[in-house]
Amino acid sequence: MEKRALLIVLILGLVATSVSGLTFESSLTPIRNSILLNESALFELDLRNDLSTIENFIIFTSQIEWDLTSVEEGGRNPRLYPETSRVITLLIKPTNYITPGYFNVPITIKNVETGELRTVPANVEIRSRTGSSGRYLPGVRTEVHVSPNVDPREEFPIRINLINQNPLNISALSLELRSNIIQKTYATKLDPLETKTINFNIRIDPLTSPQDDILYTTIFVGPHKFEPVPQAFSIVAYGEVKETIDTKRGFFQTTKVVTLENEGNAIKTHTYRIPAGLISNIFTRSNPRGEKALYDGKKHLTWVREVGPGGKSEILIKTNYQYLFIALVLILLLCLGYFFYRSPLELNKSAIILGRKHGGISMLSVRMNVVNRSKFNVHDVKITDRLPSLVDLKKEFEEGTLRPSSILKHDKKGTIIKWHVATLEPGEERIIHYKVVTRLSILGSLTLPVTVARFKYGDKGRERVVGSNRLNIRA
Repeated sequence: MEKRALLIVLILGLVATSVSGLTFESSLTPIRNSILLNESALFELDLRNDLSTIENFIIFTSQIEWDLTSVEEGGRNPRLYPETSRVITLLIKPTNYITPGYFNVPITIKNVETGELRTVPANVEIRSRTGSSGRYLPGVRTEVHVSPNVDPREEFPIRINLINQNPLNISALSLELRSNIIQKTYATKLDPLETKTINFNIRIDPLTSPQDDILYTTIFVGPHKFEPVPQAFSIVAYGEVKETIDTKRGFFQTTKVVTLENEGNAIKTHTYRIPAGLISNIFTRSNPRGEKALYDGKKHLTWVREVGPGGKSEILIKTNYQYLFIALVLILLLCLGYFFYRSPLELNKSAIILGRKHGGISMLSVRMNVVNRSKFNVHDVKITDRLPSLVDLKKEFEEGTLRPSSILKHDKKGTIIKWHVATLEPGEERIIHYKVVTRLSILGSLTLPVTVARFKYGDKGRERVVGSNRLNIRA
């Protein structure tokens, strides 16, 4: 059985393959196509230009496992004159990724001028140095297909084609995949000359960081090992930072907990910001502390946070108007208390200098305004004023002013003047005006004491005392 299969392959290799075209003709003849791994197969390519113009050609193979060269200089880029032919000697050498077996290597000829392509197969047998006993050594060719870009949230498809290149029945074959993120083994078998496709749908950690990786594949058949070309792929980045805001409102205060969650697989820097008003900024505190910045010409508080893959970061923002509210309430209570508890009777005292003698004060004009600033009548108003012993009261009073009810002189306390008003209606004002003369010229300053008024107000006739301002007059 094995000798018959070998004979069929050799016969196929000796048959010249020709392909005819409209613009050119080509045929490939094997000269030496049974070689060892370190040798080169030899073929003659007969190429003819059927056109009436000079044509340029390119000769190449699409399989990277083979190295294609020519014996003649420039043989892989021949230039043929009209209706002429040329024989080109081609060398086909296997790379390190080829194992013993039988192969059809596609040789492609392209007419550069017309773009026409022709492909002819080169049948090559790779012999093993230890294969002289008549038994086949394992010859497995492997094709690995992976996606160049991998989203870690999805399945990672890997397709592997295993090709048994000779009639050997491989009853036990072990396949190993390995990379930075993949470690997988698989066991199977291969019938003689069988081609088997194995599909893997690999699940990896969705939070795998973006990176470049290389997938290495190794095939074990007993003591023999086959390693196809490694395949490069990349783990791509995905996802954004999600903002979640939990707001709690209390008595004149608001607490926000901002959670930044990275739903991607890479470290991300996220900026969170809120408007910073003039008032709200004063009463806002945060952890961590925000920085002031301008966005669209307006002030904002900003937080720049770095969040790892699948990680979270929290920002606590608290705006508390309780102290402002308490301060406003206190001010309001003080204002209300002032208007509620202030004296309904207002007594203002003023004086002007009427005369001077030897550079000092010699005469004063004193004026007092008594006003009922409440909404109720004020009764039995008794006003008492006292003059120091340095001055004397002039008992000449102007028309329209309230005259004293009594004037008393005291050796130590000076002159005591009293006025009496029976009733003052709401908003009513009385004027008290009198003049004083100094016994001596006063060069420094003169102080007039506080004027006191006693009165009754309200339905219950409550009694209250109010004083005027103290006057300090400079010469």
